[in-house]
Formats: sequence, structure tokens, C-alpha cells
Amino acid sequence: MKKSRHSEKEMVLSVKALESGIPAAEVPRTYSISKGTLYNWKSKYSGMEVSQVKKLKELEEEKIVEEHHISITRACDLMEIYRSYYYYKEKRDDTEVIDAIRSVAVYGEGFQKIYMRLRKQGKSWNHKKVYRVYKLIHYEKRSHKKEATYTSKTTSGDA
Repeated sequence: MKKSRHSEKEMVLSVKALESGIPAAEVPRTYSISKGTLYNWKSKYSGMEVSQVKKLKELEEEKIVEEHHISITRACDLMEIYRSYYYYKEKRDDTEVIDAIRSVAVYGEGFQKIYMRLRKQGKSWNHKKVYRVYKLIHYEKRSHKKEATYTSKTTSGDA
């Protein structure tokens, strides 16, 4: 089972954005997902809160063990995941960093400017943590394509 690169919070926020009336073409672009993924999330998580989605995922994993009366080791082998993944509880809580980045970020600015603003505000997070969260929430600065310069070929006449 492949671990999603999107958090439960992002899933719920994208579904709520779609339900609030934002056009369906705009929501996937905002969250860097496909339309198909958005509609799958809508059918699965519509009307739910983040905590409810987390509980649903835990129940899905436990359901295999209870329903088929097999050991956790066997269930993990069938799902092609490690047992440590089954027992793993994430300890990181990056919500404070995410909120801080979103509050100081201005469109078009890169990581360095955002990081320096956070430091000036007195935040003591190191650059590695801020950069990891920065990449996680897809705030990468968009690079501009170089404009092509065309030179016109002029003939120097009849010399």
C-alpha cells in the first residue's frame, strides 16, 4: 500500500473547496492533484472532518485483520507493507510551521525570503525543517521561462 503524499487535512480542504462552489478545474490546480483524485476523495470523504478521515484510515487497516481472522504480520504481507508502518504513529506536528509560512509568504517569493521573514519574527526553526514543510505544502517558486530573443536577418544591400 503506497503512502499518500497528501495529508488528511489537504484531502478534506480540497473536498470542502469543491463543495463550497470553487470551480472543479481550479481546485486540483491549487492542491496539485488530478481531477480524478479530487472526485475519488469527494466520494470517499465528503462531509467529513480531518479527525474522522484519520479514524477511517485506521479502521480500514484494522478491518483486514479482524474480518479475515489473520495475524497482523500476515495482513501486512498481503498489503505489502512493513509491520512497523502498521504500528507507526507520526510524531511530527507541522501545523504551526505551515501557518507561519502561509502568513509571511508572498506570491513569487522563494524559500530564502520566507525563511528570513520567519527568523525576523523570532521563529527558531532551522532551515531544514522549514524547507521540508515549504516543499510539502508546494510553495516552490515558479520559474519563469526565458523569453526567446529573435534577431532579424538584415541584408546589407548590394555592396
